[in-house]
Amino acid sequence: MHSSALDFSDAGRDVAVLFADGAGTVALSASEEPDRGVLYTELHADGRFTKALHLDIWDISQKPYITPNTVTTRAIWPQMDGKTVFKHAVTHLYRSIVHTLEANSLHPEDIKYVIPHQANMRINQLVAQKYGFAAEKSLQNMQRHGNTTAASIPLLLDETYRQGLLEKGDLLLICAFGSGFTWGTALLRW
Repeated sequence: MHSSALDFSDAGRDVAVLFADGAGTVALSASEEPDRGVLYTELHADGRFTKALHLDIWDISQKPYITPNTVTTRAIWPQMDGKTVFKHAVTHLYRSIVHTLEANSLHPEDIKYVIPHQANMRINQLVAQKYGFAAEKSLQNMQRHGNTTAASIPLLLDETYRQGLLEKGDLLLICAFGSGFTWGTALLRW
């Protein structure tokens, strides 16, 4: 629940408007079919850029525009250098997608949908365009929900399923970039 811990002052508004409340999970189970489920994962991290996207803990009693509640007097606020995040997200997601598809002898046309983390539509569109995914393959829902951070992929996957867009055997490419910096991909067969 981001809305209870965002800095809506003039100093934090540029970041606060990007985040939204949401929750989601994906439950996995073993499959009798060897070529179904999670086929491949790749995770990376580069701590050199921690300060470009991180969380600060603030004593909100020092912020006159916030009324402390009975639960806490501390807030965790995201801090971001947008240009640095954008540049690294595009570069690292693109490379991770290239590596994932090459490692699995796949091409963009083999993927039914790319289900990206919903942090920034321009990042997702640029990565999809750079790799050659058709626009309709890179799914988005942040225009309706905002950036729900860790919930964004489960929420988008659920929406895609509920809309009847997934069929048994579809290949899905999931990708995310986040604080730290951390990033990764997962290849799933539905």
